[in-house]
Amino acid sequence: MADTLNIEERHKKAVPDWAVPFIRQHMANVTNLTYNWTNALGFPTDPSFPSIDFHLEQARMDGGRLLWAMINRIRGTLQCSGARMGTAMNGEGCDYLRGLKFYAYSAHEINLSQLLASFNFTRTNFDTDGIPPVATCITLELWQTAPTTSTSGSSSNITTNYYVRAFHWDPDSDGDPVEITWQIDGCSNEAVGVGGCSLKQFIQRSKPYRMMPSAKAYCANMDGLGNMTALSGGGVMGRAGGGWRGQLCLLWVLLLVVFMGCCY
Repeated sequence: MADTLNIEERHKKAVPDWAVPFIRQHMANVTNLTYNWTNALGFPTDPSFPSIDFHLEQARMDGGRLLWAMINRIRGTLQCSGARMGTAMNGEGCDYLRGLKFYAYSAHEINLSQLLASFNFTRTNFDTDGIPPVATCITLELWQTAPTTSTSGSSSNITTNYYVRAFHWDPDSDGDPVEITWQIDGCSNEAVGVGGCSLKQFIQRSKPYRMMPSAKAYCANMDGLGNMTALSGGGVMGRAGGGWRGQLCLLWVLLLVVFMGCCY
């Protein structure tokens, strides 16, 4: 409802008479709380699991999947070009990748917040709380340095380094997109001379956000704390009393039930 009113305002449509500032503020507070909890920000500590980082776990199960889809596409592009192994791969998949200049995802605002959580950001819209505005965009760019040649004896080696840059595009800003590369946890400024986070460094810092060996196997691992029966889409169907990962995977369902009960 809060999102609907924001969109109507953005397009200069009349909002209902009941949507007075007092009500709108309460709706914004509930929305901010919902987004924080779906990213496990400000999550209450569960004394049963004192060693678990719920923010990391939630980011791994949500934004981590999108993050690694992007990383794997970058890897595939480099493999098809021969940049990683010296010899270009061939096949239908490579024919497709070689023809791309960019790859775009159409996403909901919650997906953007989850991707930011996989960068270990602690706010749901880069540097602010709440719902990312309509048309917000996050981009990852793959860059390469100019090739350098090193000589050893009679042989020469040509080296090209790759690095990643990330940007946050705010539709409410009249300025240029904001580069957020250096705010990403694990991307130090050691590569500042080439202008980005080295690809090797970016992949290394992203490893904690990858469900291994697969999403299904990861959520099925209850560490002896309970049982889980099956993974279905983005959530988990489990028996009552399932372990903490099963419970965390069910968070979306529980939140939907709670807020539907409040609003209907």
